[in-house]
Amino acid sequence: MFDPNSLDPILEEIITSWGIPGLAIGIVQGDEIVYSRGFGVQSLETQVPVTPESIFGVASVSKCFVATAVMRLAEQGKMDLAIEVLKLNLHAFPDHAGSRQFLTRLVEKDKERLANWILKNCSKQPSNRVSC
Repeated sequence: MFDPNSLDPILEEIITSWGIPGLAIGIVQGDEIVYSRGFGVQSLETQVPVTPESIFGVASVSKCFVATAVMRLAEQGKMDLAIEVLKLNLHAFPDHAGSRQFLTRLVEKDKERLANWILKNCSKQPSNRVSC
C-alpha cells in the first residue's frame, strides 16, 4: 500500500539537492488520485507557492510524450505513420538548412523514412533542425 507521508521527505530532499524552486506531483491508482501535492515556489522572483493546481510550461518535454503516444498507436495498428505523415502541411515547417525540401522529397519517395526522421528530429532542437 502506498504511504503518501513517506514520499514527502524524498521530494523535499530532491528540491534541495537539485536546487529547483519547486514541483507539483500527482499519483493516480486506477481512477483515483492517491497523492497530490505542491512543494516549494513557482518562481524565485514571485515566491508564489506551488500547489497541486499549479500550471507549468512543459516546453520540449512534450515532444517525448507525443512521439511515444504516436509510436504506441502505430504499434497497436491504430495509426499508419506513412499515411499520417502525408497529412502534414510541409509548408508550415520552417526551412532551416533545407529541411522543407528534404521533407518534401521524403514524402514523395520514402514515407517510412520520413516518419522516422520526424520522430527522431522532433525530440531535439539544435539550431539546424526543424522545430516540430
